[in-house]
Amino acid sequence: MRHIYLILLLSIGVNALAQSLRGTVTDADSGETIPMANIVVKNGQTIVQGGATDFDGKYIISPLSPGTYNVEIAYIGYVTIKYTGVIISPSKSTQLDVELSEEGEMLEAVELVYKQPIIDFDKTGSSTTYHLNSNVSTRRVQESSIVISQSEVAVNPVRAVSGLAAQTAGIAQADQGSSLSVRGGRSEQTVYFVDGVRVLGTPNLANSAMDQIQVITGGIPAEYENGTSGTVNITDHFTQGRDVIRNTNAKQNTSAFVSNESYEEIIENEFLNTLHNPVTTFSIDVDRASYSNFRRFVNNGIEPPKYSIRIEEFINYFDYNYPKPKEEIINTYSELSTCPWNTKNQLLHIGLQSKDIEPDRLQSSNLVFLIDVSGSMSSYNKLPLVQKTLAMLTEQLGKKDKISIVVYSGAAGCVLEPTSGSDKRKILDALNALESGGSTAGGQGIELAYKLATDHFIKNGNNRVILATDGDFNVGTSSNEGLEELIAKKRASNVFLTVLGYGMGNYKDDKLELLANKGNGNYAYIDNLQEAEEFLIKDFNSTLFTLAKDVKLQLEFNPEYVKDYRLIGYENRALKNRDFTDDTKDAGELGASQSVTALYEIIPVDDTNKKGLKYQKAVSSSEICNLKIRYKEPKGKTSIELVQPIQGDFVDLDQTSDRFRFSAAVAMFGHILRESKFQNGATCKDVIALAKASKIDDDNGYKGEFIRLVRTYKNSIQTVSDNSKR
Repeated sequence: MRHIYLILLLSIGVNALAQSLRGTVTDADSGETIPMANIVVKNGQTIVQGGATDFDGKYIISPLSPGTYNVEIAYIGYVTIKYTGVIISPSKSTQLDVELSEEGEMLEAVELVYKQPIIDFDKTGSSTTYHLNSNVSTRRVQESSIVISQSEVAVNPVRAVSGLAAQTAGIAQADQGSSLSVRGGRSEQTVYFVDGVRVLGTPNLANSAMDQIQVITGGIPAEYENGTSGTVNITDHFTQGRDVIRNTNAKQNTSAFVSNESYEEIIENEFLNTLHNPVTTFSIDVDRASYSNFRRFVNNGIEPPKYSIRIEEFINYFDYNYPKPKEEIINTYSELSTCPWNTKNQLLHIGLQSKDIEPDRLQSSNLVFLIDVSGSMSSYNKLPLVQKTLAMLTEQLGKKDKISIVVYSGAAGCVLEPTSGSDKRKILDALNALESGGSTAGGQGIELAYKLATDHFIKNGNNRVILATDGDFNVGTSSNEGLEELIAKKRASNVFLTVLGYGMGNYKDDKLELLANKGNGNYAYIDNLQEAEEFLIKDFNSTLFTLAKDVKLQLEFNPEYVKDYRLIGYENRALKNRDFTDDTKDAGELGASQSVTALYEIIPVDDTNKKGLKYQKAVSSSEICNLKIRYKEPKGKTSIELVQPIQGDFVDLDQTSDRFRFSAAVAMFGHILRESKFQNGATCKDVIALAKASKIDDDNGYKGEFIRLVRTYKNSIQTVSDNSKR
């Protein structure tokens, strides 16, 4: 009987695997895979199933009942492809590989014969009447009226509207105020639109700002170019101004904005004259959050906020395969050539590469997972993604490692005392049991996590707090100044910090970057599992094992060759020149097997202007600058200095290395996104051409993805944004 039962289970699994649609979506011109493309499976005009491609451009839609279906594949900036008569077999999987072509011009959105319920918000004194006319999943529902008190809307307008929508046929809601689940869709597929505009995250609408609300559920309309179901559209005609990031997108025939996200203002570095300011000093930055956050914006068809673009994090997102040091902890690399976005100037590329650590020499780890479980973490790309991320990290740890879990919402608490990495089931059970709800006492959580890390400190080990949050602290210590003071005190404990940012809509990038910068930490934005795997698994050594801390760079330029210079990016990492030798000044950390890259745009000296100065004379030398590096060992208090003169060996751009050309392409694109006054007419077409000329050693596909993102931005966001400004 047991054998029959096992055979039955096996046959069920085989059938589920067989009755599926799978394939790969690629760019028709380049052959590069396209992640996050939407696949919709229909029976006639009814959506049956949907999904998206993974990081490798692959997808699988399962289970599907045997039969004949229509399939649509769409991605922003590409022509949507429709297939009819796709047969799903009862005995084998159906393979459907798709090539998408770029749109030659902005096309009208495909019209789906798929209606949604419409709810009109009409103020009628002390109560509010909603008139409902619904056709969810082609199922007719009689017109009805539902009344919700104005006071309920005033307390929580989104919850009130969600509660109303939950009474609509085909819609379910587990608890009041929780995400909606729509027939044919999952609760995490719920999205919001304000003024017909897609909002990243849940909009927080003040009652005084509302005149009319329109709620649409049952499937995202075609004009929003999203094949998933489970949509809540909220149209709000504001009666007072709001500080939001907004951009008009004519392709979707709507605007797009990010509600309630915060970014630190960036004041772009200016050119400095070498005779007056020959020395420049800054802290390294190996964070990568800005780039993956940008990817989130583009994949949602939204113009990234200008202050969200930190060019140094774009550049340092990529691996340039620098030569590894043989003796010193850090090796240097440099190249000098023409600046691609201003051919009158030159570009100096400087790279630092740390040494490898042999696996058998890795230190034991004392890790404290500090997890935000507040109500703002409920969406699918927050706490559920955190749980999957940290579960993957748990699998990498062994019996000599210890893991603790601290959570915080309205208060902080320890849910897992230090546990051996070999007891994975206990750790995973604790992770999987977490649920979100309540306010956000982030400061209290930080205090408890550091206390746990120091109480169980491993001498000569890797002691680290890993903070996973959207950064929306609202209880206790929550201001940027208060958090900076708090985390600076913890820095002296020799407990390092890794900050993992999640989610959208109320994302607080400025707080998370500050915590990482001031807390001997690194910072990544996790927009999908592939990013989590790359940052925590593939880059395990460089992410979690600090090789050198407080790493500072100081360059002295030779006025014989350099008239003016400017550092590209690193605006919030600038240091005073006297800080270079001050060991009390904090700077960035460099992990094992990790690299960091910096670019300087240089205005060379015109030979005709070399004479005429009486007291300030250049030193005759073939060196373009002198590079100094200072760093401390992970638990050291006194810095070590390295000196490396850099020769002015200029080469033509087409003779430079692939690492030079690709880093220049990334920097050029950063200038475009920032609308920099130094971009000098550079275009996305220029970026793509330069990046394509340098795309080698791309085993992980990130450089190919960069080209796709630039192309998508150019075709679907930048063009529309430019048109809206006319």
